[in-house]
Amino acid sequence: SCVRGVATGRRLGTALQAKDEARMTGLASAQQHTILVVDDDRTVLDTFGALLGMEGYKMLAALSGEEALRFLQQAATSPADMLPVDLVILDVMLPAMSGWDVCRWIKGDPWLRYVPVLMVTALSSIQDQSEAFTAGADDYVSKPFNSEELLIRVRALLRMGDLQRELLARNAQLHALRT
Repeated sequence: SCVRGVATGRRLGTALQAKDEARMTGLASAQQHTILVVDDDRTVLDTFGALLGMEGYKMLAALSGEEALRFLQQAATSPADMLPVDLVILDVMLPAMSGWDVCRWIKGDPWLRYVPVLMVTALSSIQDQSEAFTAGADDYVSKPFNSEELLIRVRALLRMGDLQRELLARNAQLHALRT
């Protein structure tokens, strides 16, 4: 398996409660977030590993779309399980299965569709960007990228994902009160 790192098996409610407590006490940190980076270039993965690691993020790496999907399928089986990652950073040009197809699969999955996807690719035309957003990407950055800009976008997408999961948990609580 090319996916590196360890996914945790925390429950969604427990994780949200811990994040709420951390946010209220001002202890929220990057270490609470896991990012899956999918790129067929090991040098790019190493670059992301160094950049994200310096910020305290936990990074998982996959060398192909198929490898990433196998990991995600095994890790997320129901809405009660915590999502396996907080963000997917995805290259478009991957062997066998394009990043656009991986993104469509993620966004088509009932449990994973809430995971933000950031496309980072050498493709930079308006048509390529349109294709990425049509596939469901939440943001798009062209290579070569500015590290500071990339980290700003990563933080924004992680914040968006945290808020989305919090909203889902609150809706589930409301639904449980009605039944």
